[in-house]
Amino acid sequence: MMNTKKMIKRDILEKFKELESEENILPDAWLKNEYLNRLNKHEKDIFEKAVGELASNGLVEYKAGVSLELKLTGLGETLIFQ
Repeated sequence: MMNTKKMIKRDILEKFKELESEENILPDAWLKNEYLNRLNKHEKDIFEKAVGELASNGLVEYKAGVSLELKLTGLGETLIFQ
């Protein structure tokens, strides 16, 4: 079954719930080695759009570069932890 944008957003937010880190940062290793590796090319494009929407809604901060980093914002914390 192909991952939809909604499914990818839910996966990302669920992973933040599972974290036991006060920093609320998704580990680069998880994003690259576990999550992105299981997506096909089309789903990776959808991932970029899904993360972009989460960022534009103020739920996460997205930094791409040498390492891939997603950080949950205060608004995102309020949404998923209440």
